[in-house]
Amino acid sequence: MEKEYLNSVALSLLSGDRDKTFTVLYEIVHSVIGLRSKISNALMALGLYKAKFHSKNMEKYTADALELCTKSLEALNKIETSICNYVSPIFLNILTKKRREPIDKGKLEKYISGFKLALEVFSKIKEGRTVDERDINNVKDFLICLDKDIESTFREEEKLYYGYLRLVPAI
Repeated sequence: MEKEYLNSVALSLLSGDRDKTFTVLYEIVHSVIGLRSKISNALMALGLYKAKFHSKNMEKYTADALELCTKSLEALNKIETSICNYVSPIFLNILTKKRREPIDKGKLEKYISGFKLALEVFSKIKEGRTVDERDINNVKDFLICLDKDIESTFREEEKLYYGYLRLVPAI
């Protein structure tokens, strides 16, 4: 009974398209998890840099941060015309309140400028150059706000995803 309920709720959440299945839900949530993981690694890179702490993982954190910035900028710059990578649908859903409203141009510009600054900061970190503390704090604040936007936009999908996994017997 609960499984059927979760299926019906998931279908209604996913833009009303009855052909969508939990496979689509899995894809959405995994994309969200992947993006939030990159945000987390970017925040780790900022924290380690600011603390002047040398970690063997710093190179990976910085690489993830740079990938996050380049893929996000690519997606945001093409958001009105195409879906170009796995972050495009995430941003499209955030910027349009799950496609119920037109694209929020103010938020789009905020994201683009935030990722441009982040790309500049992480490039400097990778190259071993000095980064202004104000820029570090601005990028940190931007990434935290972005993560909160993602979390609030996809809260229901994540709840369904993890709820469904609890109902599926282990293989």
